[in-house]
Amino acid sequence: PAVASPAPAPAPTPAPVPVAAATPKPVAPALPAATGGLELTSPGLYGELWVDGRPYGFPPVTVNGLRPGPVKVEVRVNGAVKRSASIVVEAGLVKAVRVR
Repeated sequence: PAVASPAPAPAPTPAPVPVAAATPKPVAPALPAATGGLELTSPGLYGELWVDGRPYGFPPVTVNGLRPGPVKVEVRVNGAVKRSASIVVEAGLVKAVRVR
C-alpha cells in the first residue's frame, strides 16, 4: 500500500498595509515637451563655447533642453568673441554643429 505524504502547510498571508501609512514618492518636475539640442565642436579654434550668452565650457560640448528657434553660438578666447554663428534648434533633434 502507498503511503500519502502530508500536504504542505499554506504560506502565511501578509497583513495588508494601511493606505494612510504609504509614503508618497516625490515627483520629478516635467521637462519641456518640445526642446532640442546641439553637439558643438570647434575644430580650428580652441575656446569656450557660449550659447545665447551662457557659457557651456570647452569643446566638445552637448547642450540639451534648448527651445526651438535660432540661437547664437560663440567661441570665446580669453573673453573675446573669435567666432560666432546663428543656428536653428529643432524640437526633438540634437544637431551636430562645427563652429569654424
